[in-house]
Amino acid sequence: TETLKFDRYSILAEVTAIVEVEPDEIWVAADHLFRIKAGKISRVDDIKEQVSQLEATADHIWVTSNKWLYKIDRAGTVSKMALPTDIAQRPVYDLLMINDKLHLATEQGYFHLEDGVIERCTLPVAAGTQVYKLFRDHQDSDWVSSFSQLFHRHQGQAWQVISRDDLGSSTLFNDIYQDKQQNVWLGSFSDGLYRASRSKIKRVLAKGSKDDVVRSVAL
Repeated sequence: TETLKFDRYSILAEVTAIVEVEPDEIWVAADHLFRIKAGKISRVDDIKEQVSQLEATADHIWVTSNKWLYKIDRAGTVSKMALPTDIAQRPVYDLLMINDKLHLATEQGYFHLEDGVIERCTLPVAAGTQVYKLFRDHQDSDWVSSFSQLFHRHQGQAWQVISRDDLGSSTLFNDIYQDKQQNVWLGSFSDGLYRASRSKIKRVLAKGSKDDVVRSVAL
């Protein structure tokens, strides 16, 4: 039987994102940007403000704050651009790199960065509707979690809308994960865990379970 060992680090504020930068190094978004390398914690001093979301690619680490989108290359060079006025000072919930374009899930909707400009992406929903989670699965299909709706798009096809009628409630998905059997697991804010497979999406309920909050799904 394996026993898990937990270490607590001196990050006292809410943690909103964690990414692996190197095999022995992770970065943590909280009241500051932190680095944990070989078990030792330090601040990333190039960014001296509260940060919210992180995305790591082969060449860069992307970081959001209330006002700025930062890009840090592997040599440590930092550049930044101002967030548009309709995004700035509002929550950014997720970052995801898709086809070499950075995508943002925000309080004001779904956006992407192209040619140095942050532009709104098109979804079959009113502009300005909150978007909480972005995910691309192993088949290059896209998933976008919005308020009371889930959007799914096969590669090269139009968006499909999975509504509250399909889900059985007004569910908000916080996290999305795909396992080796190609099942897509979705953690919800108020209705527990869902599983999508073979064009079906169903709640996963254990005997006697409650409608708990599921904030993260991983392996």
